[in-house]
Amino acid sequence: MGARACALHGHIRATQDIDVLIQNARENIEKAILTIREMYPHLKEDLTAEDFYSNVIVKILDEPEIDVSLSAWSVTFDSAQGDIETIVLEDVAIPYLGISSLIKSKDTKREQDLWDIRVLREIQKNKEK
Repeated sequence: MGARACALHGHIRATQDIDVLIQNARENIEKAILTIREMYPHLKEDLTAEDFYSNVIVKILDEPEIDVSLSAWSVTFDSAQGDIETIVLEDVAIPYLGISSLIKSKDTKREQDLWDIRVLREIQKNKEK
């Protein structure tokens, strides 16, 4: 989700982070924690499922900044399932938010999100033609 998903829809802009949306199910959160530990064994912080329940965003790394969350405003992993797209890079399927869910995930008052929504709606309108 976030600017990386925007880029996959054709709205490329500078970003400082990678945003990841995961399913709000304890078993899935535990799998995500195991994956994070496997990918980043040098992390000193011991993540728990409670970290994901008690924080809007869990910051995994600072460089590159990786933020993991259970929701992006009103969008959850489960609510976005009907609007997921996939790109394959080096034989790895990478899911990302479809444009409708991405627009919903940016329903904030932040100036950057408002700009993203305007551009994404224009892209969506052109795709529907």
